[in-house]
This record gives sequence, C-alpha cells and structure tokens, in this order.
Amino acid sequence: MANFDIQNVKKMFPSVSAKNIDKYYKFVLDALKEFGIDDTDMILVALATIRAESEGFAPISECV
Repeated sequence: MANFDIQNVKKMFPSVSAKNIDKYYKFVLDALKEFGIDDTDMILVALATIRAESEGFAPISECV
C-alpha cells in the first residue's frame, strides 16, 4: 500500500493551505474506511477528485 501520510498528501497539494489538509484529510480517510473503499486506488481517486473539484481541500457547496 502506498504511503498516504499527511506529509505526502501535502506534497500533492502544494498550493493548498496546510491548515485545510490538517483539518479535513482525516475525514476523507475515515469516510473511505467506513465504506470499505480505503485501498490505494480509491484513496488516489478521492484525492484526484478533491484536487479537480476544489483544490482548496475544504468542503464546497454542491448547490442543487
């Protein structure tokens, strides 16, 4: 399994406030684990989606 510790994730998001990653990354991992999809591929998909959708590593409104 790849190393997805918080320091490596911060390297993947160099323009993002480290504060946001510190605050929200655990929630991402916990949610993936809760649904049993916390393998390497799914973690990478989640991180790629976060980067593509908001890049700020913070919750955004999905607007109905």
